[in-house]
Amino acid sequence: MTQLPAVEELLQRARTVRGESAALQQEISAARFAEEAATRRWIPEPELVAGTKSSNVAGGDVGSVISIHATIPLFDRGQPERALARARMAQAEAQAAVFESAVVAQVFSRRAMVVERRDIAERYRESVAGAIELERIARVSYDAGERGILELLDAYRSGAAVRQRQAVLDASVRQAEIDLEFVTGWEMP
Repeated sequence: MTQLPAVEELLQRARTVRGESAALQQEISAARFAEEAATRRWIPEPELVAGTKSSNVAGGDVGSVISIHATIPLFDRGQPERALARARMAQAEAQAAVFESAVVAQVFSRRAMVVERRDIAERYRESVAGAIELERIARVSYDAGERGILELLDAYRSGAAVRQRQAVLDASVRQAEIDLEFVTGWEMP
C-alpha cells in the first residue's frame, strides 16, 4: 500500500486544487473594489460633449457645439452602495472561513478513515491465511478418509466467508481512499 501524505501536505493540495477558495477570494476583492467605487461617488463626473448642429431656419446652417455637463452629488454620497459592498465582503469572508474549516475537517476525517480501514483490513488479512490453511487441512483429512464431506464443505464455506469479508474490507479501504482523493485532489500512485 502506498504511504499517505502528511495532513499538512493534503491540506495544501486541497487548498490549491479546489476552486471554491479562489472563487471566494475573487468575490472578496470584487466587493472591495465596489466599496472603493462607492466612496468616490461624491466626486463630480464631468462630461464633455462635442458635435455638429444643423438648422433649417433661415436657409439652414451647420455649426459646432461644445458642452460640458457635470453631475454634482449633493445628497447622494453612495452610502447604500458602500453598505452593500461591505455586506458582500463580510459574507464572502465568512463563506471563505467556513470553507476553510470544512476542508480541514474533511481532510482530517478522510485521512483518519483511510488509516483506520487500512489497519482493519491488514489485521483481518491474517485470518484469511488461517482459513486457507484450515481448508488445506480439511482437504488432506478428507482425502485420507479421516473426515466426512460435510466437514470439508464446512471448511470451504468458512474460507469463502473469510475471503468475502476481506474483499469487502478491501473495497471499503479503496472507497475511503477515493473519498480522500476527492476532497484533496491527491491521486493514489
